[in-house]
Amino acid sequence: MKFLTLLAVSLLSACIHAPAPTVPTGEEISKTSGEAARKNLSEGSPALYSTSVPEKVEEPAPPPALAPIQVLVYPDGSFRMDGVAFSAEMLQTNLAGREDRGPLEFVAHKDVPYGKLVQALDVAKSLGYDQVALKPLPPVDTPSKAAP
Repeated sequence: MKFLTLLAVSLLSACIHAPAPTVPTGEEISKTSGEAARKNLSEGSPALYSTSVPEKVEEPAPPPALAPIQVLVYPDGSFRMDGVAFSAEMLQTNLAGREDRGPLEFVAHKDVPYGKLVQALDVAKSLGYDQVALKPLPPVDTPSKAAP
């Protein structure tokens, strides 16, 4: 028992008289790390870290805006797209066959029934066209007959 007491007292006195551990400052760490890196580089060892700043990476340019696809709608229920006339039954086929899915414009004559326009809009929506506009067909100026 006396031995354990002496051992405890000697350990306690060693702890009391031992110098407190020191924590290195940031500057000391940087200096030590820098010296180690220089030593590794001079010996041909690969660097453990890099301090270089990355170059500015340019972001790719946004894709160019697609020109709107114009579909002319006539009072008799026919359509015209890219200069080609077709029936209402062919609207879905002609729109589905297009690779570009840019904005879609239905340009309608003033006498087109609203039900036909709604059907055309439903077809476009079912095919995934998300930008659809309705526009009136501009009036066509006809030359007036000249008075004799």
